[in-house]
Amino acid sequence: MLGIDEPIYLSVQSDVARVAPPGGASINVGRYLRPGEEDGDHRPGIEHFLDVVQPGWQDHVIDARYVPRSMVCGDHARAATRGTLDRPDVGLAGVDGLAVAGDWVGPAGTLADAAILSGRAAASAIMETAMSATPITA
Repeated sequence: MLGIDEPIYLSVQSDVARVAPPGGASINVGRYLRPGEEDGDHRPGIEHFLDVVQPGWQDHVIDARYVPRSMVCGDHARAATRGTLDRPDVGLAGVDGLAVAGDWVGPAGTLADAAILSGRAAASAIMETAMSATPITA
């Protein structure tokens, strides 16, 4: 879940990732600083956001970490590094029916924009592969 109107995101890892004990979950919440915004204690706002989207979460916490200064992105698209030209395409795996998407995938956008655009391109690529596949007959 990403906030388009607020600079906040939420990620709940799936059971497949096995990043928590059986029956548990790993929930990550982050908040970006707006341009010109000063560092501060954003934990109350982050916890309020969790109260809204995951009511009762505090009753299930085994470990919580607050990292107020975490590097999210070490670079950005710029002419000196060929802009977005060297970013991977959604079909980088080279496997029919498999595509990737993310905030640094595809030729356009940055962060949320790139994730949404590459997600759409990945879905289109998978649909195109599925539509062109030879149907199986009995």
